[in-house]
Amino acid sequence: MVTTMKKITIVSLLLFPLIVSAQQQESERDLGNKEYIIVKDYKPVLAESVKISDLPDGDTATVIALPQSYDFESRKAEIRYEAASIKAVKIKDEPLPKLYRCYLKGGGGNYSKYIGELYVNSLRSKKGSLGLAAKHLSGSPSFTDFGNAAYSNNLGRIDGNYFLNHATITGDVFYKRDAVHYYGYNTTDTIIDDEDSRQRFTDIGAQAAIASTFLDSSHVNYRGGIAYSDLTDDFGVKESQLVIDGAIAKRFKETTLGMDLSLAFFNKSDATFQELSLNSNLDRNILRFRPYVAFNRERIRFKGGVGVEAETNLDAAVHVFPRLELHVPVSEGVLRFFVKLDGQIEKNNYHTVTAENPFVNPSVVFRNTIHLVDFNGGLQARFSDAVSLIGFIGYTKFKDLQFFVNDTVRINNFDVLYDDASRFQLHAELLFRATEKLGVSFLLDQFSYKTDVQQYAWYRPNTVATLKADYNLHDKILVNVALFGYGQRYSLELYSNGNQVINKMKPYLDANLGFEYRYSKILSVFLNFNNVGMAKYQQWYGFPMERFNMMGGVTYSF
Repeated sequence: MVTTMKKITIVSLLLFPLIVSAQQQESERDLGNKEYIIVKDYKPVLAESVKISDLPDGDTATVIALPQSYDFESRKAEIRYEAASIKAVKIKDEPLPKLYRCYLKGGGGNYSKYIGELYVNSLRSKKGSLGLAAKHLSGSPSFTDFGNAAYSNNLGRIDGNYFLNHATITGDVFYKRDAVHYYGYNTTDTIIDDEDSRQRFTDIGAQAAIASTFLDSSHVNYRGGIAYSDLTDDFGVKESQLVIDGAIAKRFKETTLGMDLSLAFFNKSDATFQELSLNSNLDRNILRFRPYVAFNRERIRFKGGVGVEAETNLDAAVHVFPRLELHVPVSEGVLRFFVKLDGQIEKNNYHTVTAENPFVNPSVVFRNTIHLVDFNGGLQARFSDAVSLIGFIGYTKFKDLQFFVNDTVRINNFDVLYDDASRFQLHAELLFRATEKLGVSFLLDQFSYKTDVQQYAWYRPNTVATLKADYNLHDKILVNVALFGYGQRYSLELYSNGNQVINKMKPYLDANLGFEYRYSKILSVFLNFNNVGMAKYQQWYGFPMERFNMMGGVTYSF
């Protein structure tokens, strides 16, 4: 019965769509009232089963690993390699520029000014060099209501070098003759014979030195030299000086030990009109002994030592100065800090004074200036290959600082006074070198003096400024500009009746412009303009300087 029922049910399921379709068709007609029995659908059910796992079970049995041994047999790998020969790289030698034995320069300008220069030198040699130089400059400017201001400067020199295996010997012989006139007087009320106002200095001397050229630290470097000169003038003065100096240094890795030594003798005779005194015709000398230690570690440079210096003049004295120098990089290759502490005996004699002021009185009696403390510290900056800057502050304390004063007793020339003083300094220096064609430099110094007895630091300016520029146009036209500025100064005039007159000297600016045209490598012409601004100033009170002047000439090499 059940089976039959299942069959009926299945048949019913299979026929159900047909029945429904037939019912729909009959419904469309008129099915009338009929009764239908619908049996529920068959739903088969699967019995539960157990799935066999695919993961294998581990073997829990204990296994003991058998001992193993290994034998390594090393063999050298045979590599058959033959290096091929490499040809040396040939670098084309740059041609050495041709050298000329002689250089000649000559020219002239207003104020009856003439210039002449001759240089003769040996050519390239591995044994040494030999040269000769001769120079002349003269002029005869005329100033209204002032005396004869003619002057001349002459120099002849022969110098040479001889190269040894590990040393160089140098030497030279020179003759120098300069002439000036004491023209700083008023011709309307004073008449002075030209011979009485003329002063000529003749300096003859020679020097020789030998210095080692070792580059490694296993050797001791040394230097020794001797120099002698005689200076005479038109008023019977003769000053002889002899200087012997030497140095020795030994480097140990980054540390250097060294010592500098020098001894200077000088004696000045009296002028013909000079009255004898205890201070005249004295033998004077200065002995310097300066041991030091220096090192350069991690770009920090240090040098320290002492300076033991003795002098004999009217009295004898020994001075000991600390000598320290330190350079510390703040930013590598860009900014560096430095500080320096020093002291020394500054030699003042007829040689040094007349080189600074040729109008000095021949009867002057000199003293040395003692730098008791000489300190400066600042920064060095290099912003690029073209721009660099140096700036520092300085302080110096002097004993017997030398000052020039106008002496009108005999003729308007200069005497010297000495006073203890101190100086504060601000220094700035800017250098610009963009290429080999253009370069500019600017220097500025600001000074402040404090004297013990004198009212002012006579003839010492409070400001000194210098601006220089040069330009090279295609190596054919060379232009150079130079500006020199001096700030306010004070001068002192001394009179026989004891009166003193203080003069306030105005600041001045001296501008110079120069041109050179190189026609060829051996021939050129030049034209220089000096004091372009026509500044009216006096370097020494009562001695006016040349106003606008020009000079032109020719240079020739052969």
